[in-house]
Amino acid sequence: MDNILNVVGGFLFSIGSASGILYAITKWYGNVIADKLSQKYAHQLSEELEKYKTILNRKLYINQKHFDLELSIYKDLMGGVIEMTESSYLLFPRMDMLPADKDAEIKIWKSRYEKATEQFNVTSEVIFKNAPFIDKKIYNAILELRNKCRGQIISFQNFRIEQNNNGHLDKENDKVWDVSMEIVEDRNKLIECIRAYLSKQELLLE
Repeated sequence: MDNILNVVGGFLFSIGSASGILYAITKWYGNVIADKLSQKYAHQLSEELEKYKTILNRKLYINQKHFDLELSIYKDLMGGVIEMTESSYLLFPRMDMLPADKDAEIKIWKSRYEKATEQFNVTSEVIFKNAPFIDKKIYNAILELRNKCRGQIISFQNFRIEQNNNGHLDKENDKVWDVSMEIVEDRNKLIECIRAYLSKQELLLE
C-alpha cells in the first residue's frame, strides 16, 4: 500500500513540476514574443512618425515658398498700382498749381498724360502676368481700380488734349474729379485688404 502511495505521490509531484516548468516556459516565451512585437511596432511607429515629419516639413517648406512668392508679387504689384493711381489722379486733381502761360500748361498736361498712359500699361502687364497667383477678391478689386484709371486717361485725352479744355467739363463728364478721389480711396482700401490677407497667410505658417 505504501508503495502505491509513493508511486501516486511521485506521479502527482512530477505532474506538478512539469506544469510549473511548462508555465514558466510559456510565460518566458510569451514575454519574448511580446517584447519582439513591442520592438516591431515601436519600429513601425518610429518609421511612420519620421514619414509624417518628412511630409509635414515638405508641406511647410512649400507653404513658405508659396508665401514668399505671393509677398514678392504683391510688392511689385502694389508698387505699380500706386504709381498708376497717382499718375491717374494727377490728370484731374482736386487742387492744382499750373502756370499762367497756356503753352506751359499744355506741356504739363501732355507730360501727365504720357506718364499716366505709360504707367497704366506697365502696371496692366504686371497685373495680368501674375493673375494666377493673386487672391480672387484682391484681383477683382485691382481690376476695378485699373478700369477707373483707364477711364480717367480716356477722359483726359478727350477733354484736355484733343479739346484743349482747361475749365470744367460738361455736366455729364464733370464727375471725373469725383472719380479721382474714388481712385485714391479705393487704392487705400486695397492696401488694407492686401495687408490683412498677407497677415492671415503668415499666421497659417506658424
